[in-house]
Amino acid sequence: YLSCINEDVPTDQMKRLVARPPQRFEATVRTARTLTLVWLPYGTGGYLSDCYCSVWDIYLRRKGTEEWLLSPDCNNMPFVQSTCTVEFLEDNWIYPNTIYEIRLRQTCNYDRLSSPFAEIEVPTLPGCTFSQHSNLY
Repeated sequence: YLSCINEDVPTDQMKRLVARPPQRFEATVRTARTLTLVWLPYGTGGYLSDCYCSVWDIYLRRKGTEEWLLSPDCNNMPFVQSTCTVEFLEDNWIYPNTIYEIRLRQTCNYDRLSSPFAEIEVPTLPGCTFSQHSNLY
């Protein structure tokens, strides 16, 4: 049963299998203000699950903080996409010399069928602070 519309699939037609997380998830390029992430999807969208027409969503947080935030740069990405560059968080650039905890999952129309998260920790590279550029000390 294939449908890309947010409609209810009859329960008797569902396989009831959740989507699978990516086989691989890593940061390939790091700078002081960006993190480029790549992943290798498992199968195809809806492969062995009822998660058809799914998207990828990336959540992140600074290490030591509690709240996971949906990346404004890397959310609602089509299943065929397998790379994204994170630049912003909380209406600001990501910080240099900071460790970020990052989660990726295949998100489905039915949340209970979304994949488990794949998680990594990635530090940004050292960089200049605002005070170094503004002559404020």
